Amino acid sequence: MHLPTGLHIRQSKWLFLLIFPSGYLLTYKYFIGMSIEFAICNILAMLSLAILLKHINFSNKKFTAIWFAIVLLLMGYFVRFYWITIDPYPVEKMLPWNPFRTMVANRDALFLSFQLSAIAFSSFCLSVFVLLYMSQNGTLIRLLPPQRDNRILSIGINRIFLTLICILIALLAYLSYRYQIGEMGSSPSDPLPFRLRGIIFYVRVVCIPIFILICISVMDYANDVIGSRVGILILILNGVADMFLRNSRSSLLLALLLLVFLLLVGGVRLRVKEKVFLGLIAVLAFVMVPVMTEYREVRVTQNLSYLDALVVLFEKGDKSWLLQFTQGLKFVLFRMPGIESIWCQLALGARPLGIYSLDVINSTNGIAGYLTLVIHPMKASDQTLLAPGFVGWLFLVGGTSVIVLGSLCLGFITVCAWNLVDTVFNKINATAKAFLLWMLFLALTEGTLDSMGFMLLAGIATLTSLEILLRVFSSKITIRE
Repeated sequence: MHLPTGLHIRQSKWLFLLIFPSGYLLTYKYFIGMSIEFAICNILAMLSLAILLKHINFSNKKFTAIWFAIVLLLMGYFVRFYWITIDPYPVEKMLPWNPFRTMVANRDALFLSFQLSAIAFSSFCLSVFVLLYMSQNGTLIRLLPPQRDNRILSIGINRIFLTLICILIALLAYLSYRYQIGEMGSSPSDPLPFRLRGIIFYVRVVCIPIFILICISVMDYANDVIGSRVGILILILNGVADMFLRNSRSSLLLALLLLVFLLLVGGVRLRVKEKVFLGLIAVLAFVMVPVMTEYREVRVTQNLSYLDALVVLFEKGDKSWLLQFTQGLKFVLFRMPGIESIWCQLALGARPLGIYSLDVINSTNGIAGYLTLVIHPMKASDQTLLAPGFVGWLFLVGGTSVIVLGSLCLGFITVCAWNLVDTVFNKINATAKAFLLWMLFLALTEGTLDSMGFMLLAGIATLTSLEILLRVFSSKITIRE
């Protein structure tokens, strides 16, 4: 008997559980002296996930943030653990050589990092299960879904917004070029008055993408296909411009990632051909990762202009596209910090800061600076900071107890904060949820939680302002038949 396709999809969620027994069978021989503890950690994580999977499914949009966190935690702390247990060298280029060599030689630190990751993952799964159970049984106050009407802004107003955004992008791009704002791998230039450098940076990096996502979503909702596709093109071009202005290897990938987030929350609908086109852009983005690495090195070491650096780069272009793609894909897969970050910390003798973490967080470079300059250590002149990862950050702040507390907070965000967005943001619901996924992505990969304050503030202020603005403009509407 053939099962309906929908039932197949609903049941496929249980395949996630196979990660743990498969990984265990592949790696248990590396932990012979700790076989019982290793088995317990795998069973704990698997049972916690199984309990949660019973109460969530793929089809319900209210579980999107939960699934998002599950996938990132599984990929960053379990799949990667099994991988680097067998072969740790894919993360070699992501860490300084001496710490990497120390890390690889310390299997006890690797096992402890797995224990802490299992505790974090189990705490998250069980907290989400409890919150969902309380919501279903009325113990937790239920948040009502947004009461949306069928009114939309006119196509003309939407396109005026998009035109103004393009002018703002051009102006801020010039200012960033003129004053080298946010350029990676180089020393900052002279400061501007009234904290203008910081304002320009966060408007370009946070506010502009939000503006564009709102235009794409609103135009798509208004069935303005041309306008929404122009918005997508502007989002991609803005990522390309930011990639060269800031010597950033991830700007174009971030633009594509934001578009994926918008797709996940239903903020835009794409045809098959358009998805294929974006897939080709994604391939190009992976190819550009090693290219941008060389571009940054050329600009910084030879002190060249943007154009001269590009000329030198293309003159050196002797690598095939396939090789550059595979290098870029490998870089992206292991560039996002995961379990290897806390493994390295433990191997280097890192200990929880406790009460002193407040002083470190309030310092210039925060926890990332402490990790880079004290634990590893690297030179301050290297103009780069190492990211601790989600579990690594929580461990440095307060050890196991803070890991449990932080994981419980993560569960609260994916359940309650996710639903709260529906209540607060009526007009720009999809963009607000895409922004929340963006922040979750940064928190669960980079883990620089103490340095996300300004991004959160800029994003929430932008979303709130635009929500109010669109409600005011809602008097100038057309009625969808």
